[in-house]
Amino acid sequence: MNILAACLVGLSFASTAFSAPIAAPYDRALISDASILTARDPNGTALGSKRTSSAWSGGVIEGLDLKTVTGTFILPTITDTTHFDLNGNQTFGIWVGIDGSAGEGCGGLLQAGVFLDTFAGLATYKPFYEWISDLPIHEHAQLNLSGGDSVTVTVTATSDTSGSALIENNSKGTAFFLPYANQTKLCQPYTADWIVERPRAHFPGFDNFHLTPLVDFGTITFTGASATTTDGRQIDASDARLQLMDMDISGGDLRLTNATMDASSIVVTYVGNGKI
Repeated sequence: MNILAACLVGLSFASTAFSAPIAAPYDRALISDASILTARDPNGTALGSKRTSSAWSGGVIEGLDLKTVTGTFILPTITDTTHFDLNGNQTFGIWVGIDGSAGEGCGGLLQAGVFLDTFAGLATYKPFYEWISDLPIHEHAQLNLSGGDSVTVTVTATSDTSGSALIENNSKGTAFFLPYANQTKLCQPYTADWIVERPRAHFPGFDNFHLTPLVDFGTITFTGASATTTDGRQIDASDARLQLMDMDISGGDLRLTNATMDASSIVVTYVGNGKI
């Protein structure tokens, strides 16, 4: 792990500290080249192309020479008492990232966000920072996250192998900044990502990782969803290149989520086994 430093920023600077990298409890569930469909708003107006994935939902803008991607969201409070994995847990992630299409000698993904885990009715909000293919860094106490907090995530690529990730708890006045260097190369052109994810987990009695059940999180809105290119251009969710993404079930017509856009916001709504 080529991590230069990690600084806690709050109402005042604190001593440099970060958690040691730990093995990810979940397998990162990357986007699949699933079907493309036409998204429509409730009035039947076409919004453009929409992709599906078994693990991701949100919005992506491809083909950019990116420097930064940012978005703000409210951490939900989970009241779902139905959807649990075989370990009795509920988990899903909300993150912002920069990656690129596959290419020779590259394949990195810079992402940061929050995973929510619940067990026996107790919720834990776990910030994470990851430049795949390195292990993630999990930082818990410093940001002091809880349900209802407003969180802003900003990832920056200063080159295709270096950059930084910043998570700010706007409600508590704390932040955590993590620089990276000498990482797995990001493929160019880059893709900006605003994603809600259900990971894969390993369950007793099974040999492989399996997708976790998606928790009913209600609605998650990425406000101020925007990206900045290396030449200083600002791009937001109203950009015509935005592709919305629903989470589906085994590549079928049933949707777990419905992703929509509203001005500079990307909205992901849990719909269960609904048809879109």
